[in-house]
Amino acid sequence: MSVAAILGGGIAGLSTAYYLTRTAQQAFKRIILIEGSNHLGGWIKSVRQDNGAVFEHGPRSLRGSGQAGINALELAEDLGLESKIIAVPRSRPAAQNRFIYVNNKIHILPNSFKSLVRKTEPFDKAFIRYLINDLITKGKRNGEDETIYDFVARRLGSDMANYAIDPLCRGVYAGDAKQLSIKSTFHDLWKFEQENGGIIKGALIGEKQKVQSISPLVERSKKERWAIWSLDNGIQGIPDRMVDVLNAEPNVEIMTETKCTDLDLSGPRVKVTCDNSEILEVDHVFSTLPAMNLSPAVSTNHQLLSSELSKIPYVDVAVVNVELKGQVMPFLGFGHLIPSTENSKVLGIVYDSCNFPEHDRKDQPSTRLTCMMGGAWFRQLFGDPETANLDTFTDLALEAVREQMGITADPSEVCTTLQRNCIPQYVIGHSQVMDNINGYLESHKLPLSLLGASYKGVSVNDCIYHAKLEVERVTGETLP
Repeated sequence: MSVAAILGGGIAGLSTAYYLTRTAQQAFKRIILIEGSNHLGGWIKSVRQDNGAVFEHGPRSLRGSGQAGINALELAEDLGLESKIIAVPRSRPAAQNRFIYVNNKIHILPNSFKSLVRKTEPFDKAFIRYLINDLITKGKRNGEDETIYDFVARRLGSDMANYAIDPLCRGVYAGDAKQLSIKSTFHDLWKFEQENGGIIKGALIGEKQKVQSISPLVERSKKERWAIWSLDNGIQGIPDRMVDVLNAEPNVEIMTETKCTDLDLSGPRVKVTCDNSEILEVDHVFSTLPAMNLSPAVSTNHQLLSSELSKIPYVDVAVVNVELKGQVMPFLGFGHLIPSTENSKVLGIVYDSCNFPEHDRKDQPSTRLTCMMGGAWFRQLFGDPETANLDTFTDLALEAVREQMGITADPSEVCTTLQRNCIPQYVIGHSQVMDNINGYLESHKLPLSLLGASYKGVSVNDCIYHAKLEVERVTGETLP
């Protein structure tokens, strides 16, 4: 009887288990999911208060565009979650307005044709002139990698690198644009230059991948022009529903508070050693563990693989959920980000009440915000995360809300968490590390699949989509 082990019970691990149960031939007659903690869903963690307020300690929304975004909507439909979805249409301020905090002021980023053709602070010239710069800049087509910052500064100008891409990288990756790889993080932009000579040319004339879907939910999202979406009780509802479905499957076993300490891939079957001394013999392992956690588990017999896995760095992020008394937002939008050139210890603030007012408390008016800090600058600003004081982050968050947004209302609720090693950093050389890892797996014919945020994308959508693709590859089936 063929057996599959899935290491990690985050969204990638749960998606892998779910898709395995959806294969027509049931390639694996037994599926064992092993999670080290008592929480299933990984970094997704929605907390709902008795008063109806929802606080997201991790990811807080999903996008519905692109192949991975459409796949996530199809999954939500398959799970029967359509009636629980709350969406933000593109016409809403939360979808249209993005802000940056520069020189002690909040500035809106250009979001219309009118704003593209006129100069807006803190940029030195109109946005359209940066786009023209891309059109007249000769493309590098040597296949080499470079930092996101250098790529954007070269093609669009230093203003765009400093005030657009730098804060964007801080918001998405909690990372430094001067370290992150353009090839691995914004691959489409890198590909546009390689194949078409520039970003604008690539966007206009590059080969377009048409995404086909027969899902009514996908059609609804297009008709209503969704920008982002969540669920009525937070996106924790996705992994929760998956767990319910998997628990009803007779061939699926979920082991929580159990860690994999060693993978012996030397024999005809894989021996998975757990920290409770149990040894499982399986035919294939789908690891969704962070690369840094998988590395020691394969070090005994596969030192080279272990070494490559250990090269993928991670960052720590402090997340402060703040609820304020009254509806006190001074401006409407998704949130604001702070460039690394500013004298601020904060990466950015998300305007949760603007994005999903449905998650506000029901008994009285309130305003929810989420402040993030640390990331690639954590140790520089706060020292060793092992000894970090959560009160420090709470105080800094409330100070940022007052000074950057001008909000003086008292907080009615504050929750501060420190997310250790939560976001992998695709720094320069990440693509080579991935080539080395994939080459090793292939040349040694190891029954091991690597999934999760460490490798091909950090978003929830990416983790779900690549789990599906890998299940299709391993089983030889095409899932609906």
